[in-house]
Amino acid sequence: MLTPALRSEVGRILRFAAVGLAATAVHLSVALVLAGLFGVPAQAANLAAFVAAFWVSYIGHYHFSFQSSARHTRAFWRFLGVALAGFAAGALALEATAHLTDWGDLARLTISAMLVPAVSYIVNRLFVF
Repeated sequence: MLTPALRSEVGRILRFAAVGLAATAVHLSVALVLAGLFGVPAQAANLAAFVAAFWVSYIGHYHFSFQSSARHTRAFWRFLGVALAGFAAGALALEATAHLTDWGDLARLTISAMLVPAVSYIVNRLFVF
């Protein structure tokens, strides 16, 4: 049986995952619409998609995942830093594994997609919200 504290943490992790999936869906949708329908170059479409997904993620995590009472002026800038660091860490992990292993792209992307959100959850839980 889960203790109340552990049950609460599991619920928070599930809410974090749900918001992350929603933000990912927004990111992919915006990027595909901009690039596919409007011919926006991929890098520009990806940047616009990151910005849209960032807002879904921030608002969702603030209100739903962590039910935060932190001031937005503090939480926003911390969350932005964590989001940018997570983006950079994912890119770095992909590059490092490309040079240090013989793993294929799918394996490298899978590892990055599992590690970055896990670390992001911890940092957001302890530092941002």
